[in-house]
Amino acid sequence: MSLPILAAPQVFKPLALQAELLRLLAGLQLRMRDPLGGDEPSYSMPLPSDPAYQVLSTSAYRYQLQMQAINEAVESNLLLYARGSDLDHLAAFYDVLRLEGEADDAFRGRVQLSIRGWSPGTYEYYESQVRGLSTEVRDVLVDVPDTQAIDQKGWIYISVMVNEGSGEPSTEFLTQVRSHLADPKVRLINDTIVVQPVSLVPIDVVASIWQTPSAIPGVLERLNASVPLAFDQARGLGWDVSPSWFASALQQDGVKKSELSLTQDVVVARDQCAYLRSFSLLDKGVAW
Repeated sequence: MSLPILAAPQVFKPLALQAELLRLLAGLQLRMRDPLGGDEPSYSMPLPSDPAYQVLSTSAYRYQLQMQAINEAVESNLLLYARGSDLDHLAAFYDVLRLEGEADDAFRGRVQLSIRGWSPGTYEYYESQVRGLSTEVRDVLVDVPDTQAIDQKGWIYISVMVNEGSGEPSTEFLTQVRSHLADPKVRLINDTIVVQPVSLVPIDVVASIWQTPSAIPGVLERLNASVPLAFDQARGLGWDVSPSWFASALQQDGVKKSELSLTQDVVVARDQCAYLRSFSLLDKGVAW
């Protein structure tokens, strides 16, 4: 789950230290005008070494600190911005508690999902129930096939993906999920829930690399470490794999060009997830 990208709320106070200082200096200059009311001020703008300048600089800085405190108070009450214990208190209003070791972004998404899943029996409701079991859950798909046999009406299929390894959950964890969803307090009486592990689609990629003449030694070692990690962070249920993704990931400093053994998109179903079974780099030398 992710929150939409919105413009900053209008209640946020702008932080502009230099503009505030100039405003204070202009006010001082105005108050120090010729008492006889002449058109020209008899008091010029103070220099930075002037004590008045130093006092007004301190006042402007303190004013900015106050505005920042106001902004942070507003943030603590907005789901998109709240962090740490502020997010905990905001989530408690929706009866959602942070799991042990759960990061702010994951917790924030689960709060949003819980709000959307208030109505029992909805897709969001069951997904929220699964995600609320453990931080081990990485992705969940709640699905009802378009075509079902008459005797399978009301069947709900839930695919679970975890963070560890290839993403396939252990038998013990699937048993925990099934037990939780079978609880009469969780499952709607007319729903038949089928919990299944993610269906994995193995991907094998061999990449040929030509380096630039100025490439720093160790390009292949860095790519061997970074590309599989980036792939693992990007993949998820229903995420198709394209050669262009690998081409982009390989195009780092020191790489002139690359060729891939993967030439066509790997299309995966909604309840499937691709995983990189093997990744090999071939050094083709320097390309001038």
